[in-house]
Amino acid sequence: MYIPSDFFFNQPAAAYLLLLLPLFLLFFWSLFHFRRKFLRQYADEEILPVALIPRSATIYWSKCAAFLIAWSAATVALMQPQGNGHYPGENQTPPKGGTQRQKSQEVILLIDSSGSMAVPDSRSSMTRLDYAKDIADELVSKLSGQSVSLFAFTSQVTPLSPSTMDYLYVRLMFRQMQINEGDVAGTDIVKAMKEMRQYIQSLPPTRLKRLILISDGGDTVLETMPDSEREQAISSLLNLFDDPKSLNLHIDAIGMGSHKGGTVPDVTYQGNPVLSSLQDDLLRRLARRGGGLYMEANSMTSPDMADRLVTALDQDTTHAPAEQVLSSEGANKTVIYDHYFQIPLILALLALIYAIAWPDTRRIA
Repeated sequence: MYIPSDFFFNQPAAAYLLLLLPLFLLFFWSLFHFRRKFLRQYADEEILPVALIPRSATIYWSKCAAFLIAWSAATVALMQPQGNGHYPGENQTPPKGGTQRQKSQEVILLIDSSGSMAVPDSRSSMTRLDYAKDIADELVSKLSGQSVSLFAFTSQVTPLSPSTMDYLYVRLMFRQMQINEGDVAGTDIVKAMKEMRQYIQSLPPTRLKRLILISDGGDTVLETMPDSEREQAISSLLNLFDDPKSLNLHIDAIGMGSHKGGTVPDVTYQGNPVLSSLQDDLLRRLARRGGGLYMEANSMTSPDMADRLVTALDQDTTHAPAEQVLSSEGANKTVIYDHYFQIPLILALLALIYAIAWPDTRRIA
């Protein structure tokens, strides 16, 4: 069976339904032994085959297996398998003029939700986190055809949305994001970026990726290190993205807050208030290493920043193989994907029909 190179699941979180399979198996096993024990109350096992038409254990367990197959196949269908990205009306083979179909794009939003993001020193006296969510929401509202995944980070990373093109869902998740998301304080950009590297490597290698880091640049782990150790840790971080071309990756960074800074609400250190300001050095270096954009949030409006990021996405062919470059005829079309949920859904229906309709006995009374 042909599997496209850009095959992916639009709703991978549905795979959690597979965790119910052991419970179903336990239920079937309990039901099997309960029936046998119940019938023994009325007659000996030697008499039961004469008095009743015995249920076939082989058929029973085959029907149980069919149900488990139906559940698994239906779960795969709910995960929305997709692939073979192309333009509406485009042939499966490239036209002779040289136009190639564009590979899928992944926008990865990594938003700082640490305590310092509660400082209200952004535009219109918004907190840094509120303005970060406003920028991200503006960006997602302008996307067309790209997949989006959303992560928040403090001293640990919290996944908020798997890779999806359900933009409304992602925008709803912005509203629910809060300070110290995941109920963990602190800030560890190095750890967050290491996890993003692993996540990026798990995506299809042919997919174009754009990691957008939105943070004030503060890092409670780096700040406690001596200068030499801190620079070594930063160098190790940058070396993770030493060759973004091999990952089909660009990294953008948006610096939140002001250089003057402000007091972090509800946070003290040795009885004194904690001050926080925009620390943009690491953000700039990450964007430079990733061949992306660095923008200071307070110097631009959220629509302006979203427009610049969308323009960068439209022009994101620098790291793409030759077949990903578009001709002008296809540049303004939305990439669509073939759906493959029908295959597991048909398998689920056939298995379910067998489990429901097949008789439990091998002979008729």
